[in-house]
Amino acid sequence: MTGPGAGAGESAGAGAGEAARELFLDERDAYGCAETAFVVLKEALGLRDAAASAAAMAPNGGIAYSGGTSGAVTGAALVASMLGERRSPDHRAAKRAARLVTADLLAAFEGGSGPRPAAS
Repeated sequence: MTGPGAGAGESAGAGAGEAARELFLDERDAYGCAETAFVVLKEALGLRDAAASAAAMAPNGGIAYSGGTSGAVTGAALVASMLGERRSPDHRAAKRAARLVTADLLAAFEGGSGPRPAAS
């Protein structure tokens, strides 16, 4: 995958990490951490408008480069919400599921299981 729209149908795990590295480290510097997570995960999970990154622009850099929660986590949280909505017709259940997934992700990220540097 070299950018939005490429590699449709990839499973969420297979290739998503490499796709994220490529997109985030692209010399055009078009996508921040939140946008990268948002676009790559939407594509890997088959969610609509995978290439649309606008909803994740402000969370880049830990919410507007404030140093808050990592944009990679917030971008993934947005995708968890979209996935919850797609999988459950019950809004409350979808919201609960998205929050649980995001809480687990945040705990893993803060525990040192977060993004790793690109392999050399």
